[in-house]
Amino acid sequence: MKNRSTNNDDAADLLTGAIDTHIHSGPDVVPRKFNDLELARAALKAGMKGIVIKCHIATTEGRAYLAHKEVPEVQVWGGIALNHNVGGFNPEAVRISAKMGAKIVWMPTVSSANHMTHFGSSGHMDALGGGMKGTGLTIYDSENKIRPGIIDILEIIKSENMILATGHLAPDESIELIKVALDQGIKKILFTHPEGHMTQLPLDEQKKLASKGVYFERCWVVTTNIAGEDARLSPEHLAQSIKAVGATSTVMATDHGQVVNHPPAEALKEYISAMLSNGISTKDIESMTQVNPSYLLC
Repeated sequence: MKNRSTNNDDAADLLTGAIDTHIHSGPDVVPRKFNDLELARAALKAGMKGIVIKCHIATTEGRAYLAHKEVPEVQVWGGIALNHNVGGFNPEAVRISAKMGAKIVWMPTVSSANHMTHFGSSGHMDALGGGMKGTGLTIYDSENKIRPGIIDILEIIKSENMILATGHLAPDESIELIKVALDQGIKKILFTHPEGHMTQLPLDEQKKLASKGVYFERCWVVTTNIAGEDARLSPEHLAQSIKAVGATSTVMATDHGQVVNHPPAEALKEYISAMLSNGISTKDIESMTQVNPSYLLC
């Protein structure tokens, strides 16, 4: 096994050309480590190819456009999270975001029934501010069928070659949604943090979905205590998931941007180094940080 110093050097090299598909930046209703322009400049300094700006309460495709204009050496992508503030499962909001250049549609995150059940009236929910009140969103209607608006959204995702991300839906909801999306012919599907404490998907279910072309966004943030010490996972856990399900279906991302956590580029470097230490090959890391996200975003 390589020593830590060698792994760090290799990680710095592998960061060159990498894409982080999940970063939170400002402006936001909560403090963030960087604003959009600072984030793009930090990615350029690290030698990264690109970043995806995510926000729970605002669409980010316009912000991404401006950040890329300011830092043209870095590709910057944005998207829309289907929370209450955009009308939830709102096909018109998705259509307009797509026309504005959005590359990814996240199913409800902080407005999902699953998220609200886990966090309830906690300080976390209060801090996130507007758009998180009311009844939590679920993909099912009152008759336990897929909401009609979701089918319309999936049609837009397919026609615009966008990425469908599962957000913070409950695992069983995500599985059902993915089944419908595959039936609709959607090719780019990203299961959001399958190791997360509220979105955790068993490995056997991951393998089934991977065999159908679904990707898994494994986020470094789960190794921090952002969701509480009890929910914190080890780097070894992530490495075991990668080995079990496969690098060909994995996207390594940080989900960083929180003030209390390391800067995203630094966090991705830590992630790469940790995976090297856990026996993940350089080739597989290149697949997970460069090849797979490039396929999904381009």
